[in-house]
Amino acid sequence: MPRELEESAFLDGATDLIAFWRITLPLALPSIAVAALIAFLIGYSEFAIGWLFVDSGDKVTLGMAIWGLLNTGFISWSRLSAAAILMSVPVVIIFFVLQKYLLRGFLIGIAEE
Repeated sequence: MPRELEESAFLDGATDLIAFWRITLPLALPSIAVAALIAFLIGYSEFAIGWLFVDSGDKVTLGMAIWGLLNTGFISWSRLSAAAILMSVPVVIIFFVLQKYLLRGFLIGIAEE
């Protein structure tokens, strides 16, 4: 972010907090939204740590449950499809919540080129 934007806010009489709140934070929101989405996806789809630390069958994560469906001798495709759709619903909801910030970041990147 250009330092001149904050300096122009200071020339207009803004304090550090107001310059951060009205200049820096709105420009950083797309980056924060992308970082939040990636962190959620990494934590949500984590399989190995759950596999290491979960010891009982009633406390498995959804990814481990899908693996359990695949690991049986008979694959029930309807159950596997339903579990995959259930696993994708929170990701889609988070994406739609953050969509405004993600698109703003993409459009700012295109406008600067």
